[in-house]
Amino acid sequence: MRPRVICHMLSTVDGKIDGSILKAVIDEREYETTGAELNGDAWICGRTTMQQHFADSEPFVSASKTPAGPRPVHVARSAESYAISVDTVGKLRWSHSDVGGDHLICVVSEQVPEDYLSMLRERGISYVVAGTASVDLVGAVDLLGEHFGIRTEAATSTEHSSRRVSSTR
Repeated sequence: MRPRVICHMLSTVDGKIDGSILKAVIDEREYETTGAELNGDAWICGRTTMQQHFADSEPFVSASKTPAGPRPVHVARSAESYAISVDTVGKLRWSHSDVGGDHLICVVSEQVPEDYLSMLRERGISYVVAGTASVDLVGAVDLLGEHFGIRTEAATSTEHSSRRVSSTR
């Protein structure tokens, strides 16, 4: 069964999802209260958000640059909740398999280097390879439901994602 994806975000009229102006729009507690009521078992962010707030500061640099191509889903472990990173070509470096207590799943394309997937496996991080040149989000969401039992994913905005995780630490 395909999980529901709920966009739980705030943005300014010009489309910004980061910055002090958002603090004037809504109280952080309101945002978090609403998010908790969504009953999601996963939250998902793109590469830029993950790089700014959660991944290691140094990017991953491939030694081989050999594209991995199609790969089966790698389930490092099952968990109660998941943090999902969408990183098309594998730029993010991770030291830990959890983000704020949520098991990390990296969604990548077939363009990701083979040694990137090796790094994820070595660190106990799950991954989904979906899409040839870019990430196939529909296919990835289906695979997340099938292999991890995810029923509801919350696509969250930058600043609020980092607050959610730092409040759980």
